[in-house]
Amino acid sequence: MKQIKIVFQGDSITDAGRDRRQYHHMGSGYPKFASEYLKANHPDVDFTFYNFGIGGNRACQVFDRLWQDGLAFQPDIISILIGRG
Repeated sequence: MKQIKIVFQGDSITDAGRDRRQYHHMGSGYPKFASEYLKANHPDVDFTFYNFGIGGNRACQVFDRLWQDGLAFQPDIISILIGRG
């Protein structure tokens, strides 16, 4: 079975009320819907999802934590979404 790691990174639109004590908690926003969609439509793939969204962060803050919160987990895909603020 193919394995794919996906990191969601961003501000409140990514955070979406996630439990920050659990990297794998997707919150109630787009990471939740994207991960559910991918799992349902690709049952032959073993996905691991991480959500590192932090509400209130600006682009420069997301960039500053990109290594620690994203690249250090060696993901196959990083999704970055930052709203206007």
